[in-house]
Amino acid sequence: MVSLLFSFHGRINRKQYWQAGSLVGVLGMMGFITLIALSGLSITDVKSPAAAFHAVSTGLLLAIPLLAFVSWSGYAIQVKRLHDRGRSGYFALLPGFISLGLMTTIISAAATNAPPAALANEVQPWWLALQAVNVWFFIDLGCLSSVEGPNRYGDPPGAPRKYSLDASPSQPLAAPKTSAEAATSLFGAQSAMDRAIAAKDQAPPPRRPAASAMTPLAATPAPATASFGRRAPR
Repeated sequence: MVSLLFSFHGRINRKQYWQAGSLVGVLGMMGFITLIALSGLSITDVKSPAAAFHAVSTGLLLAIPLLAFVSWSGYAIQVKRLHDRGRSGYFALLPGFISLGLMTTIISAAATNAPPAALANEVQPWWLALQAVNVWFFIDLGCLSSVEGPNRYGDPPGAPRKYSLDASPSQPLAAPKTSAEAATSLFGAQSAMDRAIAAKDQAPPPRRPAASAMTPLAATPAPATASFGRRAPR
């Protein structure tokens, strides 16, 4: 979770992008509502304008860490999602540059007391550019799927190692990703076992070693025969 919200390295998929963005949005909204409520209660309790200004200033100071958290996490999420789409993370700064140009145009028009029509004409290009970038980010980062395979920013998020029979002991076998791969692997193992059993059954019986000339044959007793003039032993 810490890496998801604060790291600018690696890749996240579309599901992680929406989950992390929703989490940051909810936390930021709850924090700002809490600060506004506390500041409002502080303002109603004071009687002098100086005390009210102090209460508002304190609320703004407390809002700085919350704003920093929301901004940092938002950029980290967008950068990793841009990496997942095969794009540079610097594209995440594009809305900020356009917003800066928009605010500069408004401040300049207010300082020169420009009429509303002239202000609208100057602001319109910046506004249209900002909306175009927002639509692009919504489609590219929020709707499109991840780029297949690894890229210069890393491996696809959550991608398991490929199943290989040649894996070394230091690199264990990865589980098959689909049921078809699992069935194929099981069928291959069963076929290998059947071939091994068939080869064992077809193997010729081991030959007995032939007796060598140096090995004396076991003497077998000769049948007793009667000799002439002598009685045969019983």
